[in-house]
Order: sequence, then C-alpha cells, then structure tokens
Amino acid sequence: MKKVETVYIIDDDEIAIFCIKKSLKQIAFCDNLIIFNDGITALDHFVKLAKNNIKSSSIIFLDINMPEMSGWHFLEELKNISGNEAGKDGIYVMSSSLDVADIEKVHNNSLATKFLPKPVTSALLLDIF
Repeated sequence: MKKVETVYIIDDDEIAIFCIKKSLKQIAFCDNLIIFNDGITALDHFVKLAKNNIKSSSIIFLDINMPEMSGWHFLEELKNISGNEAGKDGIYVMSSSLDVADIEKVHNNSLATKFLPKPVTSALLLDIF
C-alpha cells in the first residue's frame, strides 16, 4: 500500500471524523491529516494551495450532506480552481445514506473516485487501498 502525504477529511460530523481518523491511524496510511468541518473553508485552503503552486499526493474524504456547502457543490467549485491538484490521488464521497441517486451521482462525477458508506472503517480503507 502506497502512503500519501496528506489526507483531507471534509465533514461536519465529529463522530464520522473520529472513525476515519482512528481507521487511518490503524493502517498508517498518511503522514498529514487535515480536517475541515465545512466545504467553504476547505475550498479556500485548496485555492491557496493552487495559487502558491503547492502540489502533494493527497486524498479527500468528502461528506455529501453539510450545511452551507454540500459535497456536491464543493466538487463543482473544486473543478473551477485553476491549477488545482487537490485529491489527485482520490476523492471519496461519503454518506450515511445509501441513496441510489447519490451513488449514481458519484459514478457520474469526473472528480469523485468512489462512494463510501459511513461509518468508514479500517477494513473498508484497506479494501480501497
């Protein structure tokens, strides 16, 4: 399994964040873990990285249902960032809902890598990576 430099978690649910952090720690998958509780703050971060031409291997775990900016809106805005390399090693869209429409939307989104059901466990992460 190849490690990545940075894993981003974009989720407003503290329990979901805790589960992913614990699972990532168990499999020692990354060196840096950066957490955003909303898509707007995360988007601002990725804009700054692109403007400063900062590139690194990274994976994003993105919740669909968040206040102010949904995961879908975040993905649309991320497409518009010139020079963006955020999530170049994968953007995993997460939800506790197993709505077939959401799963299809992930499959049809050019930035999304895969749909992940919550809670994200170490076994699920090992299957992915």
